[in-house]
Amino acid sequence: MLVALAALLLISGALAGVADVNYGSDSLRVATDAANPPYSPSPGSSDVGGQPVLPAANERVFVQQTRGFGDVRTPSPLPPLAPGGGLPALDAPASPWGGVNANQRDAAGPLPKQITICNSIRICSGSTRIKLHGVNWFGFETGQTMVDGLWQGPTAMTLDFITVTRRIKKLGFNTVRLPFSMTSLFEQAPRSYTINCPTSGANPTPQQILSSIKKPGLSTGSMGDVSLTWVPNGALSTDGSGGSCNGYLPNDTTLSRFLWVIGFLARNNFVIMIDNHLNLDTSILDNRVLWLSRWKKIMSEVNKDSYSRRRVIFDVLNEPDAQALRWEAQAGKPGMSDAYHSVMAAAYSINPNFLVAIEGLGQGALGANWGDGLATADSVLAGSGASDPNPFFRKLMTKPYRKNVIIAPHIYPPSITSQRNPTLLSAPGLYNHLSNSFGYLNKKGYCYNGNCQRFPVVIGEMGSRLRDCRNRCAVANCMYDELTVMNLFLNYFKAEGSANDGRHEAIDAWYWWSWNANSGDTGGVVDDDWKSVIWQKVSYMGRMGLTPWYASKCGSNCFASLPTSAPDACQGSCGGGPACGNGSKCINGSCCSSTNACGNTCCSSGKSCVNGSCTSACSASQRCGSKCCESGTACYDGSCVAAKILKNCGGTMCKAGQACASSGKGCCSKPACGNITVASKGTCCDTGGTSCKLAKLQRKYTCCPQKQQCGKYCCGATQSCRNNACCSAVKVCGNTCCPTGKSCVRTALGEATGKCA
Repeated sequence: MLVALAALLLISGALAGVADVNYGSDSLRVATDAANPPYSPSPGSSDVGGQPVLPAANERVFVQQTRGFGDVRTPSPLPPLAPGGGLPALDAPASPWGGVNANQRDAAGPLPKQITICNSIRICSGSTRIKLHGVNWFGFETGQTMVDGLWQGPTAMTLDFITVTRRIKKLGFNTVRLPFSMTSLFEQAPRSYTINCPTSGANPTPQQILSSIKKPGLSTGSMGDVSLTWVPNGALSTDGSGGSCNGYLPNDTTLSRFLWVIGFLARNNFVIMIDNHLNLDTSILDNRVLWLSRWKKIMSEVNKDSYSRRRVIFDVLNEPDAQALRWEAQAGKPGMSDAYHSVMAAAYSINPNFLVAIEGLGQGALGANWGDGLATADSVLAGSGASDPNPFFRKLMTKPYRKNVIIAPHIYPPSITSQRNPTLLSAPGLYNHLSNSFGYLNKKGYCYNGNCQRFPVVIGEMGSRLRDCRNRCAVANCMYDELTVMNLFLNYFKAEGSANDGRHEAIDAWYWWSWNANSGDTGGVVDDDWKSVIWQKVSYMGRMGLTPWYASKCGSNCFASLPTSAPDACQGSCGGGPACGNGSKCINGSCCSSTNACGNTCCSSGKSCVNGSCTSACSASQRCGSKCCESGTACYDGSCVAAKILKNCGGTMCKAGQACASSGKGCCSKPACGNITVASKGTCCDTGGTSCKLAKLQRKYTCCPQKQQCGKYCCGATQSCRNNACCSAVKVCGNTCCPTGKSCVRTALGEATGKCA
């Protein structure tokens, strides 16, 4: 959909200005940027397929989106969807390691060890424990048909995939997570990234590569080399002589290129986690059968390559919360319990050594992040409305592939999640939440019928801009607790201090989000030029075990601790005096309490800030955010509204027509159920997964149990749901409901054919 959107705008000529488009739960923004053109190769640059490597500046389209990829800036135009799909059929050969591109199958040395789960909770290479220190590198899910950033010049330091990989490896990363879209892999033609890299010494030498990833001010003496275990024929040299960037990449299908990238990384001893990125790919919702078939195709192709199959972890679905999925099926959406088991069973049948990662979901009511949400304890779930993963785990305990499962939650600070619950932003509340959600799984494990199974925990995503928000006067839109929470995460991973709660083991496997500079909410390991390293992030990851090439040369000074929160300093002093504390702010040279602060003014005693101005004091009952409600009005959702249209539900003001919750306190979170024409009065459906549905027999709306829900209807206890309509038992015919006057056609054995006559 991303590519089709960009192509449509190009065709229609809508390249000027900005267009906002809704895309699932994300907001996409398509804009032109003629003032900031990308690096343009010289005329005559090699380009397979006849497509321009990069467009002219006035043709450059950026795709921007929020949460996880915010401000993803990618040059366009992109190639159109391949007619009939980039892959002709699911049984067509796709692997570039199985007979295609023979010149790229040079000997890569001994086969790597098979990655396994050892001691129940650790990742091993063969029998040797390895600590996964990884980075996300996205692009195969955003329509780029390759990891992103290879359009950023002016030299091969950022233009060439293998050169960038050398930098990633020497920074200490031993694993890469590759998000992908099924639609992109199977239906989008690959874009060519082959260009003639600049010459005249502009190609980076080993010393230049290492210098670009060396901590500033550090004297290292001899810097060593940047050699890889294997590079393909035609790869760019490191002698500074120039040459072709990315000419070794397959250009037949996007799937073939994806498999080639996996194989290349595997041949260079990386572990690779690949994840189907639901944020930008709704394949599981569009056609679950096809989604599973495509997963099987990918796993089968990976299994054909003796290097790849030893080094890949399959992350089934990224952040199912992005589409409000739950462990159980509901509202016409598949349950992730069944979806996870279908992929795990397929992986085990293809190769019983394959490791599969799963993410949590459906527990936002417990304060879970995206990809978080694996709490199973009754004491935690009771009354919360959170989705219950117990049925998933109970089934898993009966399967042979349970010992191949990795728990891969995502965690982010409040600057990313907008979490505002103070309990979840401080110790011990945050530690309790993490242990309740997933930490328990690598300590006690999941127990069923007297047997317990522990699982390794690998953090699939974490990241932040690591902004120092202690001086909020100088840093715009900065959460004061960003660094505090990141430090708490670090303590939890290392099980240090009060984070050593006895409920989880230390976690030494993680993937930082992201290498990409164009992740709008977190930024990248590299800055906007895709070359300059953001050293504060490397220092933070160093405290989690990342070991860059220069680590042995700088000792304890390599990884400085992050600062912790402190009072708002307002540039260090206030009116020549000490810094303001206790949440007060420095305004016009004086410290002003937060309750009296009003823009650039500090309200005097007896006055309050109302609509940006200091006015007569506003009572607590009249205060509504920054407003003061007048007589006859009341505060509702941050606005003053006429009191007569509100009613009191246990102390909460609800709009007229809303029902009070069954508890008597608060408003209905779901439509109330009353007569057949107006579903706005009556009972509040707020318990047990019920929803307001039309019971046709009773001609009224009712709170319908989940198992009886059928589109907009609530079926009777003896009815079944067929094509979003309730069907009596005698009319059911396979997946069809026979209309009045017709009966189900059955085989000689009495089996329903799905046809009515």
